[in-house]
Amino acid sequence: MLLFISDMDGTLLDSRAKVSKNSTEIINNLAEKGLNFTVATARTPISALPILKDLNITSPIILMNGALLYSPADRSFSDSVGFGKDCMEALARAEELSGMEGMLFSLDDGKFYVYLGSVNNIMWDGYFDLNKLSHVEAVCKEIKKGSAKDMINNNVVYALYMDNKPDRIEKLYSELSNDKGLVLDYYKDKYTENRWCLEISSANTSKGKAVSKLRNSLGVKKLIGFGDSWNDVPLFESCDEGYAVENASIELKEHATGIIKSNTEDGVALFLKEWFDKHKEEDIHG
Repeated sequence: MLLFISDMDGTLLDSRAKVSKNSTEIINNLAEKGLNFTVATARTPISALPILKDLNITSPIILMNGALLYSPADRSFSDSVGFGKDCMEALARAEELSGMEGMLFSLDDGKFYVYLGSVNNIMWDGYFDLNKLSHVEAVCKEIKKGSAKDMINNNVVYALYMDNKPDRIEKLYSELSNDKGLVLDYYKDKYTENRWCLEISSANTSKGKAVSKLRNSLGVKKLIGFGDSWNDVPLFESCDEGYAVENASIELKEHATGIIKSNTEDGVALFLKEWFDKHKEEDIHG
C-alpha cells in the first residue's frame, strides 16, 4: 500500500483555511481510482473534521500533532496519547500563576470531550461549532466546564489557549517552557487579527510517531508526505519522501525531497495528479 499524507494549514488549505474546490475535485477523483490519501494536522477534530468533510478520506486521520487518531470508516477515535498526571499538575500550576485558562481536550472511554476554563474570554465565542460534528457520535456535543486542576485525572490529549493580548499566554508559556513532558507551540494566529495562541501536546507524540503507527497498522510500504512548517519535520523523517510547498519554512525545505507549488496554488493536489499520471495503478496499491 502507498499512502500520501498532508499537513493542513499552509499546505493543503488555502488562504481562507479551506480545501479549494479544485483540490477537492482532484483528490476525490484520484481516490475513486485507488489513491490512498489522509491528513496529519495540529488541529483538533472540532476544527479539522468539518473542513475535511467533502474529501473522500478512508485512512485514519492524524489530529493534534499525533495525539489522536480518527477513523473515518467507523467515525471513531482509534488511538490517543495523553499528558500524564505530572504534566497535568504542572499545567494546573501554570494556569494559576498566569491567570490563564483555555480549552482542554480529552478522550475518555472512547469519547472525545471539550472542556472550557472558567475565565471569560470572548476569543472562544463561535470558535467551535460542535453541531458540525453531529454525524460523529464519538464526540460529546456539549462543551463542559473544567480547568487543568479539575482535569488532573482525565486523559487530556491536548490544550489550546487563546487571547487578544499576548501577556498572559506568554506567562503561561514561560512557566511551562522547561517541562520536558510537554511540547509548546506559541504563535500569533495567521487568519485573524489580535489573536495569540498556545497549543500544548505531550512530548510522547508527534506527527512522525503517529505516521509510524499508521505504517505498521495499515501495512504501508511507502509513505509520501507534504508540509510547510517546523512541526512537519518529524512527518518527513517518518516518510519515504517529503515534499514542502513553496511557501514552507526554510527549515522544512532543508528536509524535503523536493519543492512543490504553494498552498494557494493547489500544490498538493496538483502533485498528486502529476504523480498519478506518471505511475501505473499497481504502483498505487504497492
